[in-house]
Amino acid sequence: MAKTAVGLFENLTTARRVVSDLNESGLPPGEIRVLGEPLGMGSSVSLSAGQAQFEVDSTRELERIGATKLVVEAYLHGLRRGRVVVLATTSDEKANAVGRIMYQGGAFDVEELMTRNRIFPAWYAIHETFPRRV
Repeated sequence: MAKTAVGLFENLTTARRVVSDLNESGLPPGEIRVLGEPLGMGSSVSLSAGQAQFEVDSTRELERIGATKLVVEAYLHGLRRGRVVVLATTSDEKANAVGRIMYQGGAFDVEELMTRNRIFPAWYAIHETFPRRV
């Protein structure tokens, strides 16, 4: 079964470097997705229509791979602050290697973000690509 590794990165430059490393490792470009807050949509109390749609689309993308609502909110929190999410889908056998590339590329610690509302480096998550049925 395919799995998706997810990493939250400081900025687009860092995310692009990780995407390049993922491509060099043999992961096809079509298996890598990048989510980043559109320019000019900084953090504000009221959401513009474009920002709201971006958050809906990002939420769907993360829920599609089985991320919980709490984890989705943590990634959205990072996106609202200008961070960038990279999703890379691969086989079970390659998922840990993909996760290591994200870890070494500077993925933030989303668990710390969730518990302390702060970001610390070096975390990635691997989710089943298809949502689990209850």
